[in-house]
Amino acid sequence: MYGIHRVAMPSAASLTSKKGDAYDARMRTTLTIDDDLIAQIEDLQHREGLSFKGAVNRLLRAGIQYQAQPPKPKRYRTKPRKLTLRTGIDSTKLNQLVDDLEADDFVPAGSK
Repeated sequence: MYGIHRVAMPSAASLTSKKGDAYDARMRTTLTIDDDLIAQIEDLQHREGLSFKGAVNRLLRAGIQYQAQPPKPKRYRTKPRKLTLRTGIDSTKLNQLVDDLEADDFVPAGSK
């Protein structure tokens, strides 16, 4: 028997399962599932026509398989593009700018 039992915890639900018959010992498992996950499980349940148990089992299997064999990351590729100076910057004066900056490093702070 499977069912959802709302518990006193905020934003959570409890999923309880009982398994067994006259010859087997009873097994009971309780999971606390956040409300946002319950909504996603119920969405899959309605979309695929599954029982709640079937939807949870499908999602658990997919998650376990993903952990065992995560997808290979896509290779990152850069898109080359031509770099140019912004308008208004004179490329012939860049060395002069560097010289001016280096000269400022040699001037003592109090002598300006």
